[in-house]
Amino acid sequence: MRGLKKMLIDEIIDYMENEEKRLKGVGWKDPSGFSRAFLYKVRLLIKSNNLNTILFFLDYKITNLILIVKRLRKELDLPLFEKSLQTKNLRYIEIDVESFFHFSYSLLNIVARLTPLFYKHQTKKLPTKSFNAQRKWYIEHTDLDPEYSEYLKNETRWFEDFLEHRKQLTHYHPLVIFLASDGSVFFGTHRNDRGLIPNVNVAEFINSTANSILEFLVVYDNHFGKKGDSMV
Repeated sequence: MRGLKKMLIDEIIDYMENEEKRLKGVGWKDPSGFSRAFLYKVRLLIKSNNLNTILFFLDYKITNLILIVKRLRKELDLPLFEKSLQTKNLRYIEIDVESFFHFSYSLLNIVARLTPLFYKHQTKKLPTKSFNAQRKWYIEHTDLDPEYSEYLKNETRWFEDFLEHRKQLTHYHPLVIFLASDGSVFFGTHRNDRGLIPNVNVAEFINSTANSILEFLVVYDNHFGKKGDSMV
């Protein structure tokens, strides 16, 4: 989409660390680095405690998402092959990978709750409790917002892989952490049709998925920011 600013998790982490130094102990600070002015425009237009709560949680979840990525990167750099640390470090990685799934999915669900507020004539048929359900609805119903529907269909396929791992982890199988001979760390959430647990590189998956979520938020900002302008 036009106007999209490419955001990478490394840039966001650098931004957060610089902002924490600059604004330490001083009020609110944007944890993600992209402009969310349109959210505050909506806050002015719609006097609602419920909306303020949604915006607070969205900001909170973004902060936690970035924090988990930072923690995982540090953990993956620890000396995993030292016997006294191996089990402990892998356990921390396991906990933070699960936390990554939790905060990411919760963040997207909060976005789904926010979306209907940008339409002058809200549709009761638009799902609001689940990003997964809302994404499917937009893909199947293109009349409400053709541009956003096209984006969700063509540019958010990363979500399907994310969702499959989260579904298996949440409802069917425990998370399993593997350690390769070269020191790489992998995770698995379920067995495939041959009974094998597919190995997913932790660092690659976390970085790629976090980047995809941040890029989605930038597109969302650009797209619904225009709708926010039309509401004034």
